[in-house]
Amino acid sequence: MKDFLLIFVNVLFTVIGHLMLKHGMSQVGRVNSISMLPSIAARAVFNPFVVLGLLVFLMTSGLWLVVLSRVKLSLAYPMLSISYILAMFFSWLLFKEHIPWIRIVGAFIICIGVSLVSITVLDIAGTVTGQNGLPLSGATVFIKNASKSVEKSTLTKANGRYQLTFRDFLGSGTASEDTLEVSVQTDGTDFKTITHQVTPEEFNKSFIMIEEIKLSGRTTGP
Repeated sequence: MKDFLLIFVNVLFTVIGHLMLKHGMSQVGRVNSISMLPSIAARAVFNPFVVLGLLVFLMTSGLWLVVLSRVKLSLAYPMLSISYILAMFFSWLLFKEHIPWIRIVGAFIICIGVSLVSITVLDIAGTVTGQNGLPLSGATVFIKNASKSVEKSTLTKANGRYQLTFRDFLGSGTASEDTLEVSVQTDGTDFKTITHQVTPEEFNKSFIMIEEIKLSGRTTGP
């Protein structure tokens, strides 16, 4: 959730920067031709709203670097479309701009898209073998992330392989450096647990391959 808040703060201040620039340029005047640019630029650099707007953009650029250090670009960049919705709302509220209904419908579609983009997918797979080294089918595999209170279970297939998919809202699920507890149980008697720390590479690929779990055949419990 912290990552989502960072992105939202970045988007919010980006919109604030645009609002300041719009207000400032409304005071500076309309640019009707290229020949006007020097005189307009001279007035703009002394307009406090234009200056503040540019400073806000400088701040959001720094914050965006923080976001990129924590979140995949393919996930973070589409989230910037939230700015369309905020800009539309504040344009109506502050500048009394008319917002046609087709633009409002488009904003709702953007909201749906942002919701879908915000879902992170993480696949976790591995194999389970018995004491004889052969693949073990029908074993129950529990994968738990205690720090996020997330747990799922599945059964191994005939080849001893299992795979689970975690789908979470941005920032609320398993993240890089989290520790997973992987437990295997067969008919209530044979039990083994290992831990696995998610690496940045695994998180970026959205795929984690757990080392082979070999059951000892001993009667143990959680």
